[in-house]
Amino acid sequence: MIDVPNPSSSPLFNFTAGKVYAACFWLRSATPVPKGGVSLAVNLIEAQVYSWLAGGSTAVSTRWSRAYFANFKPSRNATAYVTLDVGSYSGTFLVDDFRLTSTPSRAEEYAAYVNSTNVAARIEAHRKGNFQLRFLNAAGVALAGARLASLRLRLVRHDFPFGTAMNAAVVPAGRLSWYQSVVKKHYNALVPEVSFKWPSYEPVQGQYLASYNLIINNLIKFATDNDFSGCANYREYLKTRITRDVGLFKGKFQSFDVFNEILHELQFVEGCAGMWPGILYDGFRWAAAADPTAQLCLNDYGLITGDDWQAMVTLVKAMLAAKVPINCIGVQPRFDALAALNLTLLVTEFNFYTYWGSEGPVWEGSGEEHAALYDEYIRYWFSLPYIKGMLMWGFWDSLNWIKNGGVYYANGTAKASATKLSSLWGSVWNTTLAASNVGLSDTGVYGPYRGFYGKYEYEIKHGSKQYTGYAEFPAKSGAAQTVTVTLR
Repeated sequence: MIDVPNPSSSPLFNFTAGKVYAACFWLRSATPVPKGGVSLAVNLIEAQVYSWLAGGSTAVSTRWSRAYFANFKPSRNATAYVTLDVGSYSGTFLVDDFRLTSTPSRAEEYAAYVNSTNVAARIEAHRKGNFQLRFLNAAGVALAGARLASLRLRLVRHDFPFGTAMNAAVVPAGRLSWYQSVVKKHYNALVPEVSFKWPSYEPVQGQYLASYNLIINNLIKFATDNDFSGCANYREYLKTRITRDVGLFKGKFQSFDVFNEILHELQFVEGCAGMWPGILYDGFRWAAAADPTAQLCLNDYGLITGDDWQAMVTLVKAMLAAKVPINCIGVQPRFDALAALNLTLLVTEFNFYTYWGSEGPVWEGSGEEHAALYDEYIRYWFSLPYIKGMLMWGFWDSLNWIKNGGVYYANGTAKASATKLSSLWGSVWNTTLAASNVGLSDTGVYGPYRGFYGKYEYEIKHGSKQYTGYAEFPAKSGAAQTVTVTLR
């Protein structure tokens, strides 16, 4: 039982305004707790006046887990103690290795890092390259010293993935054409929403044709209905599911979330003692064997706005030490700490909401506020070199998990945030070049010109003939690239 400490006997700490404090410790419940755990609050309480200074909360389960509370920022100098508060719940809780650390505030440094000038400079440095085109005639001979009557280059698709969750199967038939046109307009990457999650993909054991039905929060019912009798059989069918379906979609999906939201949703193994974390390691190994070329990811929330990044870092370090083939983390972050793992980072399942109501999250701000958030966050994420893609979780109010959270109204009208997306990817971050009487070098080269990584359409007039085609400059090929174009 954790009691509120008596100020006269508890350790006292001197807190200084302007510093940032973090509390880190291990904890578990020694007695059974309700499903989902018990919420535990960590508070800094000023001595004598019993005034609250700062705090946070975490869930306690019967497993040892690390709690990390960052960014305690006292507003004034104070002597205070730490309380662990579980409210009215009665039980036995074990706490170990409690540490309280302080660092100087880096507010000014952070402010400089996110200001618009520095964000734009990082985008220029990391998302663009110097490109050249080398022209050959139909016989494969360089057009040395030739002059092109005209040359036009236009970026038609960014190399950087900006995508959305898509579930066309639940779109009304009369809206499908519009729905698909919006996807084509704004996005160059897709994730099949819930339709590839196991309960939706295989609602009955052995019947695994993708159904695209929105089946939510039914993991326990799913396991019961499919008669997974015993943990050994359950583990074996997990292996079957991963091996079969990763192999089935080999080469069609570039990446897989092998396990989703495992920091928060471990009910699928809670009934099988000793299964965790071995099943995590094995799941990635099975997936790698089924498709050695795919990027294998973990995906979770609370890594940006919460303190769960520390648990993710600990988990992934253990996986890497065990030589588990993990390639990327889907961030639903403490970007600097996760980036230090040297894995690909993807911003996933992002949308914005104002508050969490009784029926879930709700956006209640203005259209201009919504657009401003997309503008600010997408610019910032795009400027971080270790972010390799962004995925929204839907775009239409009629099929969005956040009420009013889409960038399109239910009637199909674009919101200011949709206009902002078009402006960023189609105008602000676009490369278009048009020139006439273009001289080529003695090796038939034009350039270098600077542009965003991606796929370019070219239109060339040489002599009396017109040529069109595409040239690709992917980020993985480096900051200086030359593509050969044969005019046929």
